[in-house]
Amino acid sequence: AELLDMFRAEVEEQIAVLQDAVVALDAGGDAAQHLGTCMRAAHSLKGAARIVGIDPGVRLAHAMEDAFE
Repeated sequence: AELLDMFRAEVEEQIAVLQDAVVALDAGGDAAQHLGTCMRAAHSLKGAARIVGIDPGVRLAHAMEDAFE
């Protein structure tokens, strides 16, 4: 249960990072920088999901990485 709580906190944090980066990207900011931020957030989500064994989360985060690439 504690590990899942940590996972939830990580998801919330990385979603906020993704939202900020996507908004900045949409506003015409430095695309390479913002896409790099998105990639790191997706990678963090993938690792966190893998640790707690949430395979759909791993696949989703991997797909996000591919899209940002």
